[in-house]
Parts: sequence; C-alpha cells; structure tokens
Amino acid sequence: MGASHHKEKFDCNMYLNGKGPPTIMKEWANEEEVLPQPVVTTEGKQPEGEMTWTTLSSCLAGYPNCGTIKINYVFKDGIQTATHPNPGSPYYGLNSAAYLPDNREGNKTLKLLKKAFDQGLVFKVVTNSRGEEAVGWSDIPHKTMTSCGAESYPDPNYLKNVNKILKDKGIA
Repeated sequence: MGASHHKEKFDCNMYLNGKGPPTIMKEWANEEEVLPQPVVTTEGKQPEGEMTWTTLSSCLAGYPNCGTIKINYVFKDGIQTATHPNPGSPYYGLNSAAYLPDNREGNKTLKLLKKAFDQGLVFKVVTNSRGEEAVGWSDIPHKTMTSCGAESYPDPNYLKNVNKILKDKGIA
C-alpha cells in the first residue's frame, strides 16, 4: 500500500471553528480531478512518526526581525494497532510541515509542541470521506503555510492561542 500513485497538493483552508487545520490534506488522483475534502468519521491515537525541525533565514509575515522554524512531521504508511479504529487494517502515512517564528515565543511553542508530539497528542488515525484511513491532525492548530489564509501568518494571536490549547491539555 502506498500513496505514491496520488499527487499531493496543498491549498489554503480555513480553520474549522478555530480548532485547527483539516484532519488530512486533499489528494488528487490527477491534477484535473478534484476530490472532496476529507472529513473525520472515526479516530485513533497517534501512530509512530517523526518530528524534526530546522531554521530558515526567511521571515514570516508579522515577524520581520527573525527567521522561521520549519517543523517537519513524517508518518509512514502502516498497520493499525489496538489503539486505532480498525486494528490490523492499513492506514496511509503523512508528510506535513508547520511554521513558527524563530524568536523566544516561537521556540517556547516548539518545545511545547514537541512534548505534545511525544505524548501522542498532535496526530491521530482518521477515516476520510472516501473511507480511507490515514494519519490526520488532532485539534492542536498548526500554521502549515507561510502565506495564503488562515493556516498562515500574519496571525498575531496564534502563538498565544496554541500555547493556551497546549496548557489546557496539560502541556507546560
């Protein structure tokens, strides 16, 4: 199983009632065929994955005097365990990025997101509108684009809001 036959395409989406980005990204079988936006119908705990980050010299809108932290999340295709909706069934992996300003507050948020990731709170196995199970976002919002709408900057309240959500989940 693998998603190599699918072409991944990212576009701007609005937050879902302020609860973060959609659960999984849109996929197109080819560039002309637009499939419906996946929605969560069932969910499970975060599967094994990797969180890494790097710094970029470019600035995010609203943060002109600092660089950018780029977080990379990688989950391979896998088989669901007892903590997922359908143990023994396959799920599609996910490669995604998120962005923070490379300043004091952004680095604090990065440390909190790492704790949340290590506790399995950032992603989950979801079932999309096509009945496919895949790794998707939990309810912790991320800025997955550097520009282009609600999933990007500038957003002067994002760091404060995500830190509050993390605190409410016991991440401090």
